[in-house]
Amino acid sequence: MRTIIKLVRISFLFGVLFLLSLVLISRLDAPALPALAVAKTLDDLAWWKEQAVEADLAGFSEVEAEYKARAEAFIKFQSAPSSLPLEPVPSMKTELYIKQDREKKPSLPLAKHEPVSGVYLGMLGADRRVGYDITKIETVYGRKHTIFLSYVGWRKVQTATDTYFPKQNADRAKALGGALQIGWEPRYGLDDV
Repeated sequence: MRTIIKLVRISFLFGVLFLLSLVLISRLDAPALPALAVAKTLDDLAWWKEQAVEADLAGFSEVEAEYKARAEAFIKFQSAPSSLPLEPVPSMKTELYIKQDREKKPSLPLAKHEPVSGVYLGMLGADRRVGYDITKIETVYGRKHTIFLSYVGWRKVQTATDTYFPKQNADRAKALGGALQIGWEPRYGLDDV
C-alpha cells in the first residue's frame, strides 16, 4: 500500500513539474532559438536585447546568451570597415508545370471496352449495398461500368450452375452489355492449377 501511495505522489509531482514547465515556456515571447534570424534594422537589435533581458529574468541563461551573441554579432558586422553592402540576388521567374507526352493515336483499332491508355480493371461489387450482384452497381454508384470482376476458386463448384465457371456472373455481364474478368484463386496450391 505504501508503494502505491509513493508512486501516486511521484507521478503527481511529475505532473506538477510538467505543468509548471508549460507555464514557463508559454511566457516566452519567442522560441528559444529562432532559426537563422538576421537583424535587418536597429529595431531587431533592440528586440534581441529585450529578449535577452527577459530570458535572464526568467532564468533561461542559454537563451539569454544566444540573444546577446546575435546582438553582438550584428553590432560587429555593422561597425566592420570592410563590410560591403550586399547586392540583391537577381530575381528568377519560376513556373510549375507537368510535362506530358501527347497522346499517340493507336495504330490498331481498339478492342471492345479497351481504353485508349492505361488499364481498365473490372468493377467488383463487394459493397454491402451491391452484394456481389453486378446488376445493382449502376444504381448504387450512379455510374455504368462495362467490365466486371469475379473471383472464383479454382475447382470450386458454383452452386447456382453446377460448373466451375462463374456462369451466373457471365450471363449478368452479358445482359448489361459488358465483359467479365475472372480471377481464379488457386485453392489447393499453384501445382493444382
